[in-house]
Amino acid sequence: IVSDIEMIRMDEIEVAYERMLKGDVKYRFVIDMASL
Repeated sequence: IVSDIEMIRMDEIEVAYERMLKGDVKYRFVIDMASL
């Protein structure tokens, strides 16, 4: 089983949340912990 993901940086989390609310998400968001 695999899933398609979209890596986001920690500073992009607010934009990702807004995209999720608008329904503009095709893949799972995964936060890149190296960007902390």
